[in-house]
Amino acid sequence: MPQHAANTLLRSWAASLLVLWQLPLLAQIEPTNVLFEAYPLPAGDSMPLPHASTAPVARFSFIGSAPTQVDITADITALEATVVAYESSLTALAANSNSPFSPVQFEQLLDLGAAYQQLGRYDDALTTLEKAEFLTRINNGLYGPEQFRVVEQMVETLLANGRSMEAQQKQQYLLYRQQQFYGADSKALVPAFEQMGDWAMTSFATGIQKRNSIGFSANAPTRRGRILTPREVAVNSLQTARMRYFQAIRTLVQNADYHNPELLELEEKMLQAIYLSAHRIGLIDDPQFYLGGRTSLTGTRISIKEFEVNMTAYNEGRSALQRQLIYQETNPKSDAVALLHTLLNLADWHLLFNRMDEAESVYADAWKLAHTSPLDSFAPALLNPPVPPQLPLFIALPHSRGAFGIANSNVQQFEGYIDVVLSLSRNGDVRKIVTTGKSDNTTLALEKRLRRLVRAAPFRPPLENGEPMATDIALRYYFAEVQ
Repeated sequence: MPQHAANTLLRSWAASLLVLWQLPLLAQIEPTNVLFEAYPLPAGDSMPLPHASTAPVARFSFIGSAPTQVDITADITALEATVVAYESSLTALAANSNSPFSPVQFEQLLDLGAAYQQLGRYDDALTTLEKAEFLTRINNGLYGPEQFRVVEQMVETLLANGRSMEAQQKQQYLLYRQQQFYGADSKALVPAFEQMGDWAMTSFATGIQKRNSIGFSANAPTRRGRILTPREVAVNSLQTARMRYFQAIRTLVQNADYHNPELLELEEKMLQAIYLSAHRIGLIDDPQFYLGGRTSLTGTRISIKEFEVNMTAYNEGRSALQRQLIYQETNPKSDAVALLHTLLNLADWHLLFNRMDEAESVYADAWKLAHTSPLDSFAPALLNPPVPPQLPLFIALPHSRGAFGIANSNVQQFEGYIDVVLSLSRNGDVRKIVTTGKSDNTTLALEKRLRRLVRAAPFRPPLENGEPMATDIALRYYFAEVQ
């Protein structure tokens, strides 16, 4: 056989062997778009009817899937027609008005800017909004509240265009204008602080889903001469969110508005930003499994001894939960169930940071509260539900409805199931997983995914006489592919 032919044949065999060797690996690639939902193990192998979820849901879920982008394909013709109509109207107003600064143009400029933004014409949107801003300055002065609407829309446009640094500069400018108008300590600033925190969290949620590689322009953010990756920039937004939420909280407290329902929501939002900040290394490494990233210093849970810097996060989160308890305990209109949940959340916080002594003490307090009227009639259901919740409750776990933007009330048709027995330790860690059954369409990759999910974060341990107990729990995890 000629040497050339022999080399060609050898390369062909080598390629075939490589493909055959990779096939088992390819078959084990974990699916990322699968919803898992746990229920008590039923009798028999019957599949459930379509149903809604009864699992706890995070009120504010910034982590999980990237923020949903609105599909405007079907409406693009209507939007373009709207733009033409506004442009014609503004031209006519300018021609017929006695002044080029007629205030009647203001609303139309805002609407035109919004239409440009929806069409992805971001530069046109910003140019139009700059005209609106100039117009309102002429008619209403430098610090008029009409300007706030314009700058807010500018921020939204810059964020939609991925220009987060410019958006942050506009946010600072907006805050300065609002402080000049309302006063530095006014409660009127609270919505602004909260909105800026929400913007920062949206920036985080968008950026953390990007590839962890450098692909920025020459003016990309740097640290000590090194260009930051998109995920590093995203994680930096968490600090901004924490600061803004805290400013809102502090403003309400300084004004003695302790029973403002907005306080509890702000504390919950700040708690989420704090917790995500504590897991920044895991987030940069793997956003979906940041809670169980074995390659990061954070490990399955944060170890204070190994990662001292997170003592700040632990203390801040504990303070936020303790403040929530004070708001509720001093409010005669407070709901007893909500107070109990806050107490359990505080115990969970200690548990998540490996502070087991503190966790046990607060779980005991929660047990006592649950066994007083009017909670004592349904205390077992609150403390020891059939499916123990996987922590933390204020973050959407990667397999959950919250991660996919699916409401608990939505009816879900599942495609299969995996039955497992989980051996939980006293601190909620899964020590052992035994698969006891599964539907015929269950793949090894799905099983691997589920095992990774249940080990990634602890469960709230069952309580017996107020003490966390080790136990075995039989569960059925239904699954469905999410489009």
